[in-house]
Amino acid sequence: MLKGVAALLFASWTLFSGCPYKNDNCSDCKNYKYKIKKVSRFPDNFKESSGLARQDMLYFSNGDSGNDAELITFRFEDYVADNFMMIVVPGVSNHDWEDLATDDSGNIYIGDFGNNSNNRTNLSIIKFSYTDRVIQRINFNYAKQVTYPPNSKKSRNFDSEAFFWDNGQLYLFSKNKKWPYVHVHTIPDTPGNYQVFPFDSLKLHSPVTSADISPDKSEIALLSYGKVMLFHTTQDEDGRLFFTPYRCRKFLRSGQSEAIMYLDNDHLLITNEKGKMFVMSKKAKPRSNKY
Repeated sequence: MLKGVAALLFASWTLFSGCPYKNDNCSDCKNYKYKIKKVSRFPDNFKESSGLARQDMLYFSNGDSGNDAELITFRFEDYVADNFMMIVVPGVSNHDWEDLATDDSGNIYIGDFGNNSNNRTNLSIIKFSYTDRVIQRINFNYAKQVTYPPNSKKSRNFDSEAFFWDNGQLYLFSKNKKWPYVHVHTIPDTPGNYQVFPFDSLKLHSPVTSADISPDKSEIALLSYGKVMLFHTTQDEDGRLFFTPYRCRKFLRSGQSEAIMYLDNDHLLITNEKGKMFVMSKKAKPRSNKY
């Protein structure tokens, strides 16, 4: 009970707190409007939407810890969700599934890396081929974690709820509570056992609950309680992505928002743990005729 109350208070604080960075010198902010509206919802027997993914016209979502090893599939046309169906992911359990991702070959990645207590030694990403139901495991541990959990609560930065796939790599974002920096890790998308190091940090002061990359690869979106944070992407000589913040959109009706996914370069689908669906849209402002 106390744990649930603490989580609620934390979510409320982040919901009504300001955006973590300013939008100074942001041409996109001046030239575009960003709106969020409620559009649809999941059926009553599926409320804890923790991740989102899409393969062609079929959409997927998942529940987190306490739920079965299942995905819900649905169609989403004209901002209406329907044709819901539950599918079992064979041979695995749902320890704490958080986010979903997809690659260009039709695989779905299930992030079984929820680690709120920072005491898990079995963190993994499930690589699931939906068409033939083949399961592969990507196991990992954080190189900087030496005790489970760390003795100091301020050092408990080994939880994550957000990732996306790009060019053979999975980008994993930490959900830090006592530390203002979100750590960014990369993990190869091939089965194996990996030790991961943070290669970048983002000073956000906000817990990240989901992530996705735009279809044109120019932007990523990070979701938090009560806000959507957008970043421009740049690429180093090795093809690794780095991120520069440029837009933060407050989202006061979000509830405990847990999943985000690009529908196209200008529209994002967002879901929360109460089963509600929202669409965030980017629209160019009318140009003035004044000279």
